[in-house]
Amino acid sequence: MSWRRFFREFKWKLESLVEGRGDRYMTKVLISTNIGVFLAWRFLDERFMWRHFIMNERNTIRERRYYTIFTSAFSHIEPIHLLFNCLGIWFFGPHVEIALGSLSLLNLYFLGALGGFMGVWWEFKRRYHGAMIPNHLGASASTTALFMYFAVGNPWATVYVYIFPVPAILLAIPIFFLGVGGKQGTLSHSGHMGGGIMGVLYYFARRGFFKF
Repeated sequence: MSWRRFFREFKWKLESLVEGRGDRYMTKVLISTNIGVFLAWRFLDERFMWRHFIMNERNTIRERRYYTIFTSAFSHIEPIHLLFNCLGIWFFGPHVEIALGSLSLLNLYFLGALGGFMGVWWEFKRRYHGAMIPNHLGASASTTALFMYFAVGNPWATVYVYIFPVPAILLAIPIFFLGVGGKQGTLSHSGHMGGGIMGVLYYFARRGFFKF
């Protein structure tokens, strides 16, 4: 069996498992997974969690735990961080899931995590000339990817920043300017920017703008 045929069959079987499971199925799975990993920080050995659910220089690059790019995207220690990311998934995830399917939502979530890592890598390895990548965790880059996918397709849709209604495009533009600004405090804006870029690219790729 060729790799191409194997991939097609694997994709078909995966789609058969996740599609048609009901409204917001993958959205609920993503939120539940984030909550589950948050609880794991409370009940499991912290050494295990730090090794396998944190993206940083040692875990991801030196010890080649590349999977931490993705496991860290479900990992939260602070409740408020978890709350805001879960709200972002709940509001913007269904837009992707209804339009493209549950598997596409999962794809975009992971692509956002990958884009977040690429943004962080660029920030510390290129901009700061090989600096060590500090601890990164959370679904922020993935949530930004979901939001940017929504914003590109619905630039004038109303979204709420706290209690203030603004067009989606006016919230999307600062993401890129903040990303160029680099890291401020404990928030890696370049990680958000990387996730956002993935959301934009995924939108245009699904609409056939890129030919391979």
